[in-house]
Amino acid sequence: MRARKVDSPRDPRPVSLVAAHLGDLTRVYQKARLAHMEPLDALLAAVEKTFRRRDRAEVLAYLSGRSDATFGAGAGDALMADLLQSFEHSYRQALAAN
Repeated sequence: MRARKVDSPRDPRPVSLVAAHLGDLTRVYQKARLAHMEPLDALLAAVEKTFRRRDRAEVLAYLSGRSDATFGAGAGDALMADLLQSFEHSYRQALAAN
């Protein structure tokens, strides 16, 4: 994932949280898309259902850009774009397999 701050030696905590729960996020996203949710709504639903209170707030703040002062402008946008692309690809593959 390219959401790492340029001068940082490691990923920000929200990126690490997403990476650690990528399988769960993908599964919940696919279920939401099968229920005819729009991609962005499905992503938000996946975050809401996968993470607990503090982690959820941290990931949502990162994705929304509220953490740009800490992690660099656009970092959350880059992660969101990567997630949507990855989840949509997995969703379309699952549809094709059925």
